[in-house]
Amino acid sequence: MTYKLLNGLFSLDILTIFKQLQCSGAFLLLFIVYAFLSHYFYKKRLHRLLDQQQQALKNERQRISSEIHDDIGAGFFAIKLFADLVSKNGRRSDEITQLSSMINDLSEKIKEIIWSTNYENDNLENLIYYLEFQTIKLFEHSQTSFRVHIPDQIPEKVISSEVRKNIYLIVKEFVHNAIKHGQAAHIALEIELLAEGLKIVIMDDGTGFDQNLTKKNSMGLKNVKARLEKLDGTVLIDSVIGTRITLTIPIS
Repeated sequence: MTYKLLNGLFSLDILTIFKQLQCSGAFLLLFIVYAFLSHYFYKKRLHRLLDQQQQALKNERQRISSEIHDDIGAGFFAIKLFADLVSKNGRRSDEITQLSSMINDLSEKIKEIIWSTNYENDNLENLIYYLEFQTIKLFEHSQTSFRVHIPDQIPEKVISSEVRKNIYLIVKEFVHNAIKHGQAAHIALEIELLAEGLKIVIMDDGTGFDQNLTKKNSMGLKNVKARLEKLDGTVLIDSVIGTRITLTIPIS
């Protein structure tokens, strides 16, 4: 009789514990599901907010680019037309010539700002074609021959406006220096795609230069160094016979 009673109580305790464990397990499972769903919807909401912010930033960049083009750019173009008209009417002077040159320089800088702020240009293909186009323009009034080689196939790759601008200004500075100081008959620009980024080579057959004698306070070279540091890029300059500048710039 006592054995049966104890056995019954023991079975009841096991059943109670088992039910408690079932309840605890169900609660734990519900908690895990709740935590997972909360995390999932939080990430989804966060991504949606980030997308909205990025779109708002793109819209603002596009607005600034359009306003610069439509308002400031149009104003400079009108001033240039006026200066050209005065020159054609025989009232040419050194001041007007200088004014026209200054307007041209400012106009080019505005175009560069428009290009760098327009989010539609945030890709590798646009960068490479822009480098080709702009460097060719530098030789419009130069007796130096220029050759440029770019890849036949350019992959689709997003590049931020800051990276595009820094790469362009670095290349522009080195090419401009080659034209102005290199006394070269031939200059070449080669752009090569690497697995981790870009390799850009600028070559000329000029007199070269002694890097140790180059002005340490040269603003152009200081800016180039600062831009390369931002890009985690490297530069190798070989100036024994002519000058060969090799830029290696990673693109993530």
